[in-house]
Parts: sequence; C-alpha cells; structure tokens
Amino acid sequence: MRDLQQKFPCRSGSRQGLSWVALTIHSSQRRFAARINLGVRCHMKRLVALSAAFLTFTATAATPYHSESVMLLLPDSVLQERVPSVDALANYIKAVQTSSEQALSGQAPSPTGGHLVLAVRPGGQSMVWLDFKPALPGPTAAKLRAAILAVPAFEAQAGVVVVALNSSLWGAPASSTFTSPPEWTDAMQGHHGAMEVRELVDRVWPGRPG
Repeated sequence: MRDLQQKFPCRSGSRQGLSWVALTIHSSQRRFAARINLGVRCHMKRLVALSAAFLTFTATAATPYHSESVMLLLPDSVLQERVPSVDALANYIKAVQTSSEQALSGQAPSPTGGHLVLAVRPGGQSMVWLDFKPALPGPTAAKLRAAILAVPAFEAQAGVVVVALNSSLWGAPASSTFTSPPEWTDAMQGHHGAMEVRELVDRVWPGRPG
C-alpha cells in the first residue's frame, strides 16, 4: 500500500473519493436500504480515490456511457484481503468502462441512470447486474452485459469482490440512491432482517461461495 499512500496522502477530516462502504442490506417495503459504515480507514479512501481516478470519460449529452463514482460493497478488511492490488482493480474498472462505451455506441439512445454492479471471484470468474431506472431495452441490455462479461477479470483472492459503478447513459442523471438490481430484490423476497452483500451475491450467482 506504499504506492497508494504516496499517490493519495490522507488529510485529517478530509474525504477523498467515496468515504463509505455498504456492509449489509435489507428489504423494506420492496426497497433496499443500506447500513453505511462512515468509519472507513484512510487507506480505503485512497483505494477508492485511485479507482475513481480512472473514471475519465467526458460527460456530454451524446456520450452513451459515463461513470460518476465507484461504490465498494464490502468491508475494508475484506477488500484488503481480496483485492490483489489497487492497479488491478482500477484497470478492471477502466476496461469495463471502455467496453461499456463501445457496446452502447451505435445503439439507439435510451437515456437512463443507475448502476453497473460488478462481482469478481477467484479463478477469473465475473458477473454483472444492471440496475437502471428506467430499464434498458432488452437487446441493448444484453449487448452491454455480454461486453462487460467479456472483460478479463483481475485475480481476486480468497473470495468475491463486489463494486458498483454509478453510471449515466446518454446524458441522463446518475443514481442518487443505493443500488438494488432486480435480481437482488427478488432474492430478498421473504427474507427478514439484514443480509451481507457476500451472502446475497452467493444467492443470485450460484457457484463457489464468496
């Protein structure tokens, strides 16, 4: 983490990039709510800031895809164990951005805002959930999903890594709420109380547990 500390020195009381991580979620009146941990340590703020440094697409009304921010959906201590390096995560995010831009170019504009929720497991496994309101047309969503899944994933260590890209498509406002992909909402039906993101991802993405 020394390179990270040199690139993004922390100042007392400052918030660089995103300064919070969603730890658990629960279903309430068919909507997601997040328990937010505001006590993220300095090195995680630096990690988010460095990841956000790769969000470099220029936002214009004609731009098919633009990332507004990055949301890390696992606790700090878990991310430190599972992300092999800051560059690995940042480069993956940048590649997803590029693929998203290419996939949507030439498609009929469907302005919308929301999240690309990305999950990476050991062994190069990856998954994406689209959380846009209004939802993308079926063919457009399928093309975007396929393009993202074709991006080589970084080598996660010891379990799943989950992040969300708050995104604007064709100039629409980005989301101002916590992410809630339809698949996650469906998986929460009938569940009472909070559920960790790792458990929820295992429900909607069967395979090696996270």
